[in-house]
Amino acid sequence: MPGVGGGLRRPTCSIVTADRASRRAGRGLKARAHDKGRGGRTRDSHPSSSESSAIGRERRKAVPLMRFPFQNRDREVRLEANGGQRKPRNRHWKIRSFVSASRGLWGLFADGTQDNQLDIVTTADPEECERWVRDFRKSGGDCLGLDIEWKSNTAKGQRPSPVATLQLATETSALVLQVLYFNPSGCAALRELLADETVLKLGVGIKPDFLKLLKDCNLHCRGGLDLSKHFKSTLGLKIREEIGLKRLAKFVLGFDMDKPKSMSRSDWSTASLQEDQVTYAALDAVVACRVFEKLRRCDAHEQWGIATRTRYFLQKTFAFRKLKQQSWPKRLLAFGAMFWAVWSPSVAVAGAMGLAHAKRDILCGSWALCALFILMRSYGEEMLKSSRPLEIYFGKWDPSKASSGLALGVALAVSFYAALSLLGFGAPRWVPGAVAHAELVQAAAAGILAGLFQEALFRGLVTKELERDYRKAEGWKAAAIVAVLFASAHRTLDGFLGLALLSLCLSEARKAFRGSLSFPLGLHSGLVAASAVLGRSVYAEMSTAPRWLAGSGPHFLEGALGLAMLSCLYAVLRNKRRKLKSR
Repeated sequence: MPGVGGGLRRPTCSIVTADRASRRAGRGLKARAHDKGRGGRTRDSHPSSSESSAIGRERRKAVPLMRFPFQNRDREVRLEANGGQRKPRNRHWKIRSFVSASRGLWGLFADGTQDNQLDIVTTADPEECERWVRDFRKSGGDCLGLDIEWKSNTAKGQRPSPVATLQLATETSALVLQVLYFNPSGCAALRELLADETVLKLGVGIKPDFLKLLKDCNLHCRGGLDLSKHFKSTLGLKIREEIGLKRLAKFVLGFDMDKPKSMSRSDWSTASLQEDQVTYAALDAVVACRVFEKLRRCDAHEQWGIATRTRYFLQKTFAFRKLKQQSWPKRLLAFGAMFWAVWSPSVAVAGAMGLAHAKRDILCGSWALCALFILMRSYGEEMLKSSRPLEIYFGKWDPSKASSGLALGVALAVSFYAALSLLGFGAPRWVPGAVAHAELVQAAAAGILAGLFQEALFRGLVTKELERDYRKAEGWKAAAIVAVLFASAHRTLDGFLGLALLSLCLSEARKAFRGSLSFPLGLHSGLVAASAVLGRSVYAEMSTAPRWLAGSGPHFLEGALGLAMLSCLYAVLRNKRRKLKSR
């Protein structure tokens, strides 16, 4: 992937200049003139293989090729577009936390102390570069993390862009060198450092980076150490595939690197890099250095722990890789089996504690919700290849939309019972002492937990799994399957149609709000909680309404009145989604 050193394809080491291209074209012209003088076949006839190669060489135009990126004359135009800034400014950053670049703890230093502060220098000044190299030499370090970034290509078949930034880093300091704006080979200190074999240059897939630096910047690099091979040889792991830097950080340092594609594909050729770009650029080099230092200083017991953790994660990765190739029913069955294994102990715990019905529901619901989030995170990391899978499942969280959905759910429940009262099937009446306030609170809590759990499972994980197998044009199939699964999971025949229609409404709400579950989650939780509270309190002594109108109880999802209200809600949400799509 462009911009990531570990995923770079191996380029050629030869440097093609304009003179060599001209000589090639000249040889082609001479060959054709010689053939014509001998009475050979021309272009219009059928040439032989040797004549075809000569004609092919003639067709090649001598296009001037820049040898180094800093020789590009279009650089002046690009600099003027960036506000007339002739060179990037020297900037010093003190990053105290890598929250924007990584999730969780930043990891430990080799000596076991925690420190999140990192000094980053961004420059295109040779003097500033020499100063950083001189400070590194004085510190007596013998290893450096190395990485490069360049602007990704958008057109297919386009020649790769030249190196834009060169990152060198220790455990506490990083240099982001914008080599696109000055001649890095003219900096003697940098050239000597990169050619020094006694100073290790660390990275995963370091050789392609060396080749690209030689091709684009004429920088000869020596002393490279591939961390993937070093990691496997140090721990005695017999693994064929390469272990990327993201996995090494998780296995050795114990934290997840967050490297979004939007940042790796950003414009690295700009003169003024943003703070997120600087942090992202320095991340690979710093992590590479810390991984190496951790491996070098850990004892046999720590090496055994790292090796055990590595084998576990790799076996899990291989298992999920096979599962990923299966159809959606098999994937959902596998997830259901994992969830049942984690959630089933809660039933035994609740039974052993002898809890009442409401408290038992709250305990089992809380346990189920926590187990679901943990499994969704672990499952999504492997299936979605993302360090933040919950953000993909739930979308962008918006508290205002969640509050609006909660209010709408409560309003639907109130409207249902109010309509029954207006039709003459009882009136709201509070009976003092009939129901304790604690029971109402427990009923509301159980309803909210049920809404959270069902939305996370059906509109989050199940919908994503179905969308993987069905194209965007067949999204209605995914919504219909989710509706059937949602209604079947409640194991009630009377409310099957109402539950399926409610699921369709919630799926439309998810699409209407750009994949966010904020509004559907609030709507579902508010409807369930309000129905439970109102059915046990003010509408507990309603006269019996016809079953076809209000169902048994009465119940919102079993009668014609509730189905009519859900149908109106579905029409409104579908109209909102169509307006959003037309925009």
